[in-house]
Amino acid sequence: MSVRAIFGGSALPSVLICFGCASAPRPAAQAAPVSSPRARASASMPPREQKIAVAPTAAEPALGPEPAAVGEPESAHASSLEVPQACVERDKLCLPPHEVVMELCRARHPDAPIVLLEKHSRWTRGYIRMKEVDSVNTLGGPSSETKLVFAEEVVILGHRSGNGGGMAVSGAGGYDVLRWDGTCATLGEEELVTWMPGLPQNAPISFKHLDPSIQEALLADKQIRAARQEQKRECRGASIGALGPDCERATKKLNDSIVAAVRSGIQLPIAKATE
Repeated sequence: MSVRAIFGGSALPSVLICFGCASAPRPAAQAAPVSSPRARASASMPPREQKIAVAPTAAEPALGPEPAAVGEPESAHASSLEVPQACVERDKLCLPPHEVVMELCRARHPDAPIVLLEKHSRWTRGYIRMKEVDSVNTLGGPSSETKLVFAEEVVILGHRSGNGGGMAVSGAGGYDVLRWDGTCATLGEEELVTWMPGLPQNAPISFKHLDPSIQEALLADKQIRAARQEQKRECRGASIGALGPDCERATKKLNDSIVAAVRSGIQLPIAKATE
């Protein structure tokens, strides 16, 4: 089960991602109406498209630090979306198309942030400017149990300017974002900035829920491999809600090692497209 992003030309790459794909991907689902008026969105797609296959994990998103001995749900079936060759340019932001956003935010996708936040991607990053913000996903999917914290890095998925442009919603402007843990959150205009207000932070990553090809690529890094071995050793026999201090410390060390490697440009299962 590979995870590939296909880059075409010098512009933003088109993306073909297979997150634990099943043998027969289902057709793209129609975006169902969202109950919250803040989250009702509409966006057009540019021409030239590629397929993207994305398989979510089970609906419950917030796993926190993941001890190796704890049994957790595995990846679910894959679904396919159409993705344009270039990002949607809006309000000086590089955004994924609406269909991709809706698919990402209706389930938890642990692999997506690893690919979208890799060093050379052009997707616009955002950073939390408040001390803490409750994690609320208004696009119909699961929310993380962990709050967003000051300077936490996210991928901006959509922007509502509040002046009738961009996404069509009622009320004030705001953002929909993807966190490092693979869940989405909806933020107010005043809660996010596109410049780093401090040392960037991140939501916790569940290593064991990453696609095997991404795990393999990450474990090629000596620091990540050592941190993973330490985490497995310290968390053996632990259960969710009863993690000891050594397990929590080892899990954070693994998390920090992964984020540092992705930000610095570790080689992921990404290949350049042939014309």
